[in-house]
Amino acid sequence: MTEQEGAGSTAPRDDTDGVQVHLIGADGKERCIGIDEVPGLRLSDDEVLWIDVLADAAGNVDDAVAVLSEGRASAAPEPTGAVSVTDADDLLRIEVVAIDGDGEPAPLACLVGDNWLVTVHRDPLDFQDDFRERMSGGSELGKLDAPTFVGTFLGWGVRSYARAVAAIALDVDQLDAELLSTDVPSDQVLARLVELRRQIGSLRRVLIPHRDVFASLASPQLDRISSSSSAEAFQQLAKEVERAAAGIDSAREMLLGSFDILMTRSAQRTNETMATLTIVTVVLLPSTLLAGIMGMNFHPAFFDHPALFWVTLGVMVAAMITTVLVLRRRLRS
Repeated sequence: MTEQEGAGSTAPRDDTDGVQVHLIGADGKERCIGIDEVPGLRLSDDEVLWIDVLADAAGNVDDAVAVLSEGRASAAPEPTGAVSVTDADDLLRIEVVAIDGDGEPAPLACLVGDNWLVTVHRDPLDFQDDFRERMSGGSELGKLDAPTFVGTFLGWGVRSYARAVAAIALDVDQLDAELLSTDVPSDQVLARLVELRRQIGSLRRVLIPHRDVFASLASPQLDRISSSSSAEAFQQLAKEVERAAAGIDSAREMLLGSFDILMTRSAQRTNETMATLTIVTVVLLPSTLLAGIMGMNFHPAFFDHPALFWVTLGVMVAAMITTVLVLRRRLRS
C-alpha cells in the first residue's frame, strides 16, 4: 500500500467499476486503494476506511464487508428510499435520502463500524463530489471515528436540500419578474406554479422523516458504537434538518406570494374588461333608449317628416359624444 503525495488524490483508484475505497489517516492524508486490498488491512484507531459503491456493484464489496464486520454483516446495505436507523451487532445501519442535481430524491444507505463505513447509492451524488474535494484537500476527518465521519458526510447530504430550495427560490423570483413585467398567459404561469408546488411538497415529504432519525442518533446511549463527538455531529445534523425545513417553508410562502400576484393580475384584467364593457354600454345607452322610443307602436304626425330620421341620428351621435366626454372628465378627476 503506497501513500500518495500531498493531501490525497482527487481521482480515487477504482479497481472495480462503481467501487471507490478511501483510507484517511489522522494527518488528513488520503490513500486510495483497491477493494481487493481491504481484507488484508489492519486499521488503527486513528484511521477511517470509507468504501463508497454504486448499488449495481454492491455485490463486489460483500467479501470486504464480511471481513470488516467480522462476520456480523454479510453484504453491503441496499438503498430502499425509506429513512431509518437500526443498531445491531455493534453496527449502525443508516438510510437517508439526499437530493441530486436535478432536485430528485437520491437514497443513500450506510453501514457503519468503529472505524470503517460503507455507503451505497444508486447514482452518483453531487454533494459527494464536494465532500471528496474537501477531503482530498486535507482535513481532520481521519481523526474522527466512523460514526462522527458519517455524521459529517451526511451533513453535506442535508445541505443538498438547501441547494434544491435555493434553485426553487430562483425559479419563483424569475416567475415573479415575468408576472410583473410581461404578459405571460395565465395558464402557463399556473402550470409552472403547480410544478414548483409539487417540487416543494416532495422536498418536505422526503426531509421531515430525517428529524426522528438524527434525533435518535444524537443520543449516544441509543447505540453502542457512537461517541460524544458523533452525538455532537448528529445534533448538528438535526439542526441542519430544521434549517432546511425552514427554507422549504420559506419557499412555499414565496410561491403563495407568486400565486397572489397571478390572482391580482387576473383580477386586474377582469376589471379592465368589465370597465371596457361598462363604458361601451353607457355610451350606447342613450342611443338605445332613443331608438326604443322612436320604435314604439304609435304614429304621431311629425313622424312623417322626412328630415326626422337624420335628426334622430344626429341626436344619437351627439349623445354618444357627450357621454364619452363626460366619462373622460370623470376618469381624469
